[in-house]
Amino acid sequence: MLVLILVCIALEIGALMAIALREATRPQRALSWLVISIITPLIGPLLYLILSWPVRIQRQGPGRSARQHTACPQRSWEQHGKNMPAPDAPAESWASVGEAAQNPSSGGQLSAALTRITGRPPLPARVRVLTNGPETYEALVDALKSARRSIDLEYYIYRADHVGRLVTATLIAQAQSGVKVRFVRDGIGSRQFPRQTVAEMSAAGIECRTVFPLRFPWIGPRLNYRDHCKIVVVDSEIAFLGGINIGDEYTGFKPGIGHWRDTHLCLTGEGVSAVAEVFEMNWSIATADSATPENRAVADANRQQGRRGWPPRLARTRAIRRTRPALSVEFADLDDGSLAEDSDSGTADAKHPEGAQGPAAAGLAGQGTEAHVQLIASGPDSPSPTQKELFFLCITLAERRVEITTPYFAPDSDLIMAMKTAVARGVRVRLLVPKHPDHRLVELASQTYYGPLLESGIEIYQYEPGILHAKVMTVDESVAVVGAANYDPRSFRMNFEVSEVIYSRAVNEHLRNQFERDLESSTPLHLADLRQRPLWQRALDRAARVFAPQL
Repeated sequence: MLVLILVCIALEIGALMAIALREATRPQRALSWLVISIITPLIGPLLYLILSWPVRIQRQGPGRSARQHTACPQRSWEQHGKNMPAPDAPAESWASVGEAAQNPSSGGQLSAALTRITGRPPLPARVRVLTNGPETYEALVDALKSARRSIDLEYYIYRADHVGRLVTATLIAQAQSGVKVRFVRDGIGSRQFPRQTVAEMSAAGIECRTVFPLRFPWIGPRLNYRDHCKIVVVDSEIAFLGGINIGDEYTGFKPGIGHWRDTHLCLTGEGVSAVAEVFEMNWSIATADSATPENRAVADANRQQGRRGWPPRLARTRAIRRTRPALSVEFADLDDGSLAEDSDSGTADAKHPEGAQGPAAAGLAGQGTEAHVQLIASGPDSPSPTQKELFFLCITLAERRVEITTPYFAPDSDLIMAMKTAVARGVRVRLLVPKHPDHRLVELASQTYYGPLLESGIEIYQYEPGILHAKVMTVDESVAVVGAANYDPRSFRMNFEVSEVIYSRAVNEHLRNQFERDLESSTPLHLADLRQRPLWQRALDRAARVFAPQL
């Protein structure tokens, strides 16, 4: 027995040394795993070995590799960067990009730097900002109904609740009318999505895939990686991206959740092509949902009943609506019977000629604002933490103001230093976070970051009414960032993420006005508030911070 104990101790010590040496360049992550390994001897190192085992992930997009981030090839620039300055042009040449003339330093230098990092230059687009779930779902369902050729959807969380069934019914109807529909979801975020629903979608002709599906024995090297994107592309003409998934909670009316503040984008124009490219890259690594007896049974039933008329799920959606009046108020205009009309009117190609812009794209373009947009995509296959580089550049290039809205705030020392030095340069930095995030561990860990920021002059506000889930940054007067990435190590290194950089004074002003409205429902945080926290609570905060790299 003594020999066994000594062997276990030796193995534990060896494992701790191996973790420390392997993670020497990432001290936060090293500390986190060392604590886990000490608390759970042998089990912790085993989890580290499984979850940190190198996994080859290489997304492939149309005509290019996902790893082509370090430079912008001339061919790529000629194809995508029409009427744009060359990547190595001086900052002054970028002054007109996205109406950034008022501040060429931040807008121009940011555009040039991001182009060198990602290989994606800014593209013209019309941008519509959506600031809540009902508004987003209304625009989304309208766009899905209008699809003539293709629909591509990618979500981290996709539920089979009221909202999910409504969107699913729309997809099924469009697939049955001849539209090519591809649907991809994350294996962790959408782990509760019913197989029966997948069977119905597959039977209707929808191609369904999952990024890193959760399978027995469940714990594996890919468990730590997640597809955190929320992307929809319709006919290569309309794109949606931002912070809103598919689920009732994003409407703000779900019992037990309550008010939900979020931000999403709708794009039309050339900027849609970059979003479509990211979808193709993520689609390339997703696993196809296998044909099951359940799928075949549903397919046989569909063939017997014919492919016309309302999908079976839609009737169930209507029944749910009658029992959930709070949701029906906001979604009264979505389920108007037009799906039935479309499903009986022939194929998509017959309804709309190829090449002509669809009415939905034209209508949404009319509601948007002209801008230039630059998509920043990243993931565990990226050679560098691109989302972190984006945030770092925005903060360090700002000259007057930076306003950050984020639900999860657990940044590393680089971003902390960037924020502090920005204030030292005279930049006003304001941070808006939720009073009570939807993850308790994040709430505790975040408290440990606020003190040093407040001491340096950064203003911090806590949103009171409910869940704040928006991921938005505005820089000076003409640059804005909206996306899915949070200020935490997971978004920087372990998740597939997208953020849209928008060069437009009008969009910047719109988002800044929304920021001010959110501040009206927030309370400023002061150093005294942090110092009044009991000692045991501050100790709990620090303990939670140890696990911040794993959040």
